[in-house]
Amino acid sequence: MKAVTIRNLPADLARAVRRKAHMERTSLNHAVISLAAAGAAATPVSAVRSPSTDFTQFAGTWSRARVARYRRVFRTTRRIDPDLWR
Repeated sequence: MKAVTIRNLPADLARAVRRKAHMERTSLNHAVISLAAAGAAATPVSAVRSPSTDFTQFAGTWSRARVARYRRVFRTTRRIDPDLWR
């Protein structure tokens, strides 16, 4: 993938990029790619995703009971065995 440096970005455009990144809770890089793709009609904006947003569909989907079960099951893995550190 190629890298591009943008110099002398107009202040209003820089604000728009920052606003988009803030509203979508994403990076400035992703906001620029998304805006460029939408402007060039090269790729649908919905198809432009950064790797950091790939798992957002899973965030907050566990119930309290499932979290409690996970913590109970993995509690033993958090214990330090003193015999292993001799």
